[in-house]
Amino acid sequence: MEVERPGPGSTSCLVALVCAGALGCYRPLAPLTSPEDKRAWVARLGVEAPVAAPDDGARGAHCAATLDEAALAALAVARDPEIARLEAEAHALEASAQASRARAPELRMNNFRLDEVVRSEPRFELGLRVPFERPGTLAAEADALRQEGAIVRARAGEVARELRREVLRAVARHAGGLAIAETARAEVDRAGREIARLSAGAATQAVEALALAEAEVALAEARSAVALAEAEAARWGALVAARCGCVPEPGIALRWPERWPSDRPGARDELHALALAQRPILDRRTAELAVAHARAHEARALMWPWLDWVQLGYELTEPVAADTWVFSLALAIPIGAWDGEALEAVEIHRRGIVEAARRDAIAIGAEVDAALGHWQRCDDALAALAHARSGIDRQRLAALDDAVARGLADPADVHALARDLARIERRRLEALVLLREARIELEYALGRR
Repeated sequence: MEVERPGPGSTSCLVALVCAGALGCYRPLAPLTSPEDKRAWVARLGVEAPVAAPDDGARGAHCAATLDEAALAALAVARDPEIARLEAEAHALEASAQASRARAPELRMNNFRLDEVVRSEPRFELGLRVPFERPGTLAAEADALRQEGAIVRARAGEVARELRREVLRAVARHAGGLAIAETARAEVDRAGREIARLSAGAATQAVEALALAEAEVALAEARSAVALAEAEAARWGALVAARCGCVPEPGIALRWPERWPSDRPGARDELHALALAQRPILDRRTAELAVAHARAHEARALMWPWLDWVQLGYELTEPVAADTWVFSLALAIPIGAWDGEALEAVEIHRRGIVEAARRDAIAIGAEVDAALGHWQRCDDALAALAHARSGIDRQRLAALDDAVARGLADPADVHALARDLARIERRRLEALVLLREARIELEYALGRR
């Protein structure tokens, strides 16, 4: 029996099919297992060297002098990789919502039998099949994708809110550390002058050893305060550098936070309304409800029979017949969906979202109240320290220094007064940092991004 070999045309078709199959094969990405592979991959990303954090040996590049704490927080948000990833994910979901979700028509070949080909009596059917979509499902699916993008953007807003709080706290702590260090350095200078005065008196046996020891302890305390404040400023400056790519300017002042009109009637309700309007979590719950609404429509549509597709075909026979047109129609009968379990699952999910949103609103109100109360207590504490500090007037201290120079006042008493004033000033700066942080926490509770 002689077997007919495939001709050149058959070979070309076979090669084309093999090439098409090879192009369509999926090739997974190779994992980066070795440190060298990871370093090479990062190098291809074009990652620049990080800015050096401030320390004893080196200082990183300072941020532009025009950048205040709010601008630094915005810079950190713009540089954050997690926010960038979430924004890209949201953009991809929104682009998917814009793309057509309809099934494309199909050109189909049916009833092709090999035995008929062997007998040289091929008969098969060529048809154009046009699928149908259930009413509203395409719009519901597109809307679900858009709302899922809104959910991702709300998650990005939560990350931005957390990052803003972190950067603002770091800037306040950095500025506070620098201010406290400056005050402590003034204490070091004053303590050094007092020791020099006492040492000169000790040479003539005119001073007690206890007074000299107290002055040396005060000098050691002031030096330790300088070291601790500088270390604290370096720590928070390094955090700002990691988030913003630059070290905050030393000239960024620790500002006294502006007051909230919380003593007016209705001010608390206004803050609650502001928080409910700005918090990203409620935007996320709204988008989740919209997704559940779209899924409910899809589940409801799947409960009813609907046309699946219509096909118009032509049957090719040997010999060729002139009237072998074929019309086909398919009706999808969703027997498994008639019990409504899918719709009930979506409804349970929707009720869970509503309950979560209700609890979120209650929690937001409690957070605003707690943050507002803490801010008011810190404000009262700072006002008390400022009042105590104003009781020791600097002009009076200067007048006492002049009196010491003229021999009309005891230098030890003036030094003790100046030391107490410096300690009160340090406590005031610490309280100012706490008040600034309390203001940041209140803005965080209100949903500032």
